[in-house]
Amino acid sequence: MLNSGDYYVKQYALDALRRFDSILPSCVSDIKEFFASESDAALKCAVLKLFTQKKISGHFEFFAGNISNCEYILKNAFLDYIGETGETAAKDYLVNLFYAETDPKVRSKAVKTIALLKRFQTGFQLEKEIVFDFLNDADARVRANACAVETDFNDVIARAEFKKLLSDSSPRVNADAAVLLYKSGDNDILNYVREKLEDAASPAGRSSMIYAIGRMRGAENYPIIKKYLSDPDHNVRRNAILSAGALKAKEAVNDLLNLYFCEMKQCRENLSVIIGALRSIDEFDSTMAALDMLNESGEDNFRRATLVKIFAHFATAEMAHYLVTYLDDTDERVRANAIEAVCFLKERGAINSDFVVKNILVSMCDPNSRVVANAVRALYLCGVVSVISVLREMLLSNVDAVRDAARHAVTYFPDGLFVTNS
Repeated sequence: MLNSGDYYVKQYALDALRRFDSILPSCVSDIKEFFASESDAALKCAVLKLFTQKKISGHFEFFAGNISNCEYILKNAFLDYIGETGETAAKDYLVNLFYAETDPKVRSKAVKTIALLKRFQTGFQLEKEIVFDFLNDADARVRANACAVETDFNDVIARAEFKKLLSDSSPRVNADAAVLLYKSGDNDILNYVREKLEDAASPAGRSSMIYAIGRMRGAENYPIIKKYLSDPDHNVRRNAILSAGALKAKEAVNDLLNLYFCEMKQCRENLSVIIGALRSIDEFDSTMAALDMLNESGEDNFRRATLVKIFAHFATAEMAHYLVTYLDDTDERVRANAIEAVCFLKERGAINSDFVVKNILVSMCDPNSRVVANAVRALYLCGVVSVISVLREMLLSNVDAVRDAARHAVTYFPDGLFVTNS
């Protein structure tokens, strides 16, 4: 299939290979031949991502010889491969790439990859002068990534070079330098970051300092971060959420759940970040807090519908029966979200297909089109292929709401499964 002249066939073949637990050496050889002969950057990136995902190491020199004069996205995919597979022979290549490359996105990525290899490889030596070149580079991204390069802080000159970055013009560089110095034992840096946060006039300044505070231990850190969970800038809120998760602040659980409702009514860009933070803090505490809110939500249908979906991110198999009770709710949003929640439990492996089919089948008779469309999707994922005809009929309906619900559901199905007249 990789030798096909059809772009989509080749893409499908690479997607299929990703589903295998391992790849035979003979297949690896064929894929390398495909990489060398292929001209499309997206497909070449897909190969690199496949090797990265499967951690197929030992092919550093082959890829290095086949990505010269390529666009930055391909070079960065190769750098991801080096970092994930821990290619020990890559040091000289990465250093030379940093000095020879003109694209700042590639140069900064090279520094980030060097930092990753140095952290996880014993005996990875990097000359002090090279680190200083990183720290004094004209590009802020390079300087920021240089702060991840582990350095001997017993060296007074090295420590002074990093301290200079606290006065850098880039807030991100300030934050990364502060975190590194704090981890090296300079606890006074925490006060510097707090003061810098109070004086920050721009969203970028607030966001960077909040990120730094989340990587430092201190009993007073979460109360500081909490104030910025309601910041008007969504990037500031994002870093406040991430920092609450990084601190594992259990007092943040209810705050984050309440923020989830606010984000639902606004840009919705931080919803998955909130779930990730709650999972980092404590899954059990997050589950119980969501359950308590659900029990107290009363007649607030929007709140109940939202909490049903949140609950599914943490609920165990023993709690699945609780979600099932919302499949008969009086509000259609709650019923539709309950189906999505049951689906998500199945994706997490908390319940099996039989549980889904047994409880969702009756929802095919629901008077609401969105509920029916969600039920079709849930049953299809469990192997009940015959229900697909219902969705096809919905796509041809004369009722706008029915067609809209079906069109939304179709986006979750494989491409090409639904072909209808315009």
